[in-house]
Amino acid sequence: MKMLTLLMLTVGMLTLISAGQNHNTTLAEDSIPRIVALDRTDTTVENVLDSLYASALHADSASIEQQEAMFETWQEYLQAMSTSLAENGLELGDSSTMFISIFCEPDGRVAHLAYAFDAAQPPDIESRFAALAEAFINKQRFAAAFPRRFSQCGRVAFRTKSR
Repeated sequence: MKMLTLLMLTVGMLTLISAGQNHNTTLAEDSIPRIVALDRTDTTVENVLDSLYASALHADSASIEQQEAMFETWQEYLQAMSTSLAENGLELGDSSTMFISIFCEPDGRVAHLAYAFDAAQPPDIESRFAALAEAFINKQRFAAAFPRRFSQCGRVAFRTKSR
């Protein structure tokens, strides 16, 4: 009888924990800003977004043509973003390499953009980048569509330094 009671309590606790996690995931997305500076020591936000937006393509199931088309679309998006950053006067200098991930609605609207610079940036540069990135995603869709929410990520080096 004690074993049955313990088993029922364990199942009940797991159910409550599971329900709480699902609820927190929904609440967490609502509280996640559109532009997210990733913290490599705390991946909570990144994990929530990754759980809600599937990778656009999987190398093991996508054709070479699909992969090439996605790579070209990704390059065009990043080039447009780099141009926008430069046109708005952002100078990242030589330490502009970063990881960037976009989380899109099925029609290509960018819901969230997450980033992590490889090298620390001065606070004014970081906040300016975030503001300009948000302005960019507000006007620029990712030129791909999927039947579900999707994400795309990669490393990029923005060349915004004035000559």
